[in-house]
Amino acid sequence: MSPSEKAFDIRKAPVSRVLVPLVCGILAGSRTFIPFRGELACVVTMVLWAGLFTFFRLSSMERKQGHLVFAGFSFCIFLGTGFSLASITKPEDPGLPVGKRVILRGRVVEAPIPSGRGWRMELKLQMLACDDSWSVKSCILMTTLGVLPGGALPVPGEQWQLAGQLVPVRNRGNPGEIDYAAIMARKDCWYRFFVDNGGWNRRVDEGSCQRFRAQRIREHVTGHWTGEQGAVSLLRAVCLGDRSGLTDDQKQAYRGAGGMHLLAVSGLHVGLIWWVLHHAFSVLARVFRREIYRTLPILLLLWFYAYITGFSSSVCRSVTMFTLFSLSRLTDRRTHPVNCILVSALLMTVIDPNRIRDVGFQLSYAAILGIVTLYPWLRDLPGKTGGHPFMRLIRWTWEATAVSVAAQVATAPLVVFYFHQYPVYALLTNLVAVPMLSILMALFVISLPLFQLGLLTSFLNRLMVTLASLMNHIMEQVAGLPGAVIDGLYPDRGIVILLLVAVCLGILWIRGGSHWPGLSLVLVAAFITAWNSFSIQSRRNTTSLQVTHFNRGSQLIFTQGKRVDCYLRSADSTVRKGMDQYLAGSWGGAGYQILVTNVPDTSACRGRISACHPVAPGLWLVGNDLLRGWVVTGYPDRKILELLLNHPGNFILLSGNPGVPADLMQELSARSDLILDGSNSRWYLEEMTGRISQIYSTLSQGAYMKTW
Repeated sequence: MSPSEKAFDIRKAPVSRVLVPLVCGILAGSRTFIPFRGELACVVTMVLWAGLFTFFRLSSMERKQGHLVFAGFSFCIFLGTGFSLASITKPEDPGLPVGKRVILRGRVVEAPIPSGRGWRMELKLQMLACDDSWSVKSCILMTTLGVLPGGALPVPGEQWQLAGQLVPVRNRGNPGEIDYAAIMARKDCWYRFFVDNGGWNRRVDEGSCQRFRAQRIREHVTGHWTGEQGAVSLLRAVCLGDRSGLTDDQKQAYRGAGGMHLLAVSGLHVGLIWWVLHHAFSVLARVFRREIYRTLPILLLLWFYAYITGFSSSVCRSVTMFTLFSLSRLTDRRTHPVNCILVSALLMTVIDPNRIRDVGFQLSYAAILGIVTLYPWLRDLPGKTGGHPFMRLIRWTWEATAVSVAAQVATAPLVVFYFHQYPVYALLTNLVAVPMLSILMALFVISLPLFQLGLLTSFLNRLMVTLASLMNHIMEQVAGLPGAVIDGLYPDRGIVILLLVAVCLGILWIRGGSHWPGLSLVLVAAFITAWNSFSIQSRRNTTSLQVTHFNRGSQLIFTQGKRVDCYLRSADSTVRKGMDQYLAGSWGGAGYQILVTNVPDTSACRGRISACHPVAPGLWLVGNDLLRGWVVTGYPDRKILELLLNHPGNFILLSGNPGVPADLMQELSARSDLILDGSNSRWYLEEMTGRISQIYSTLSQGAYMKTW
């Protein structure tokens, strides 16, 4: 490793002085709710620009104070610019008619993927008709469809006219679950659209846009791949970015083994393609004695590959970074790779400020920054190896694996925060799968021209399919190992930020020449440990009740410290399975002691913390020393009504359409909390919430929580 590679200085990436305030402004603008915030931010930004220009004209910029004022003005300007961009371009709910039958027209964004008994796809809404009126709207719809006329599935780029019903994208609202609605809102997706099986559904055009032509090219390429369905689906995913053929079992296997990043075409895949093309076109550089004759064909092919994959965000980011890096080398301006990465991030952010909150955007840039900064150190860890072919093979395997390890280290805090789990055997997976992926991508690049010429078609197809089948088998075996995934990881946002800071300090300490990053890392680690200890102690001293939302089911969770009592009433085994999965994911992985009790209407049970007693048919008393409430599952008689009025408790849960009179509930709502859970029918929920304003519905308001 050269001295320039060993010591990394952030001053080698001057674009960070612009990107940091711009990103801070975008994050502030996307989370601030101020009337006319966009217009106000634009005015303030223009005033700052005018002030900066005036200061630059009047000041000699020779004193240190002048540089500080200029830097402060510049920081405020880019902060205001980011705030303005985020405020103006922030996605907003278009307010589509919910619960009514609508006819709409839109363009298919991604290929449909199997979902239950039908198909799921993303549709870019263009026009909507409802109640003899039409309007032009623009947003993304998560569309679910069944059988279409002719049995043909929509193709990306095609324009379709569909009829169906709109439903808002919602969370169940249970603690610990992924905020799916917020994630989809960042993509400007606010509604789910369920397509009817009717004659209104038809294709409007043949999809002559570029995505449709790219789909034709992908189909032509994949037409040469024949063999096991799972292997072909993997080839389509890792080579062309088409994951529509992957089964749920495949995704689960790769997720458990820590290989999900292999399924999404990203910087790793584009880098492998660039590496193959760089060596393949080296003859042009030798013949013409100019690097431009090798660089330009490579860049053209990379952008053509981005076109084939549908210009997905991850591929565009990767190709943009490689383009900037190649052009800097071509013009003999040896800029630092981190600066190229940050320039591409700046361009992508200015074009679409909402990308900064996209999970894929954050993971992609965290991974590539980890590779650029951490990989050179990991690469040279084994030291020098001999010239024996076996030692060179080990060296190549380690270098290929070090790329993935660097990306895993950099993205670990974000993975834990967004997905609440972390694969234990990710290093083992990368040691095996990354070299196999490298060979697979090299074979893909080599096979494309040979397939067109009809040379070695059968041999290359058999080789690629066999290698893909082997990858699938390895992932299944690794995912089946005991303790393959650590679930139930729910760190605070502050902890995640500190972990990211710790990763950055660790990289600066390893790559830098000073000791201050190491000392700062020790302080951050001590602060994280103290924060985590305080959180654990607070959890041990906290007792709470949760009524979570499940369709056709009731679930009450009493917690005290690390002990959990769960009382479940479910309509069928499917609902019970969903409850068990929620308990295992939200509580089981966090080291809680769980006692689950299925509560029928004909028997009594006792828990270690709380107790559940049948007082009368259709009435249960649930609680402990600190909290006590009633679960009403049937219509109570007069004596029971008097009992509820005289001893209302802390809460009353209505479960399974008990039919309690609304006037009684209105009187009880002034004495205790009224809760409706998902075991009630929709008509009952609407009737009760329409007549009693103080009632709490887990369907619309999320889980009910009470802490003491």
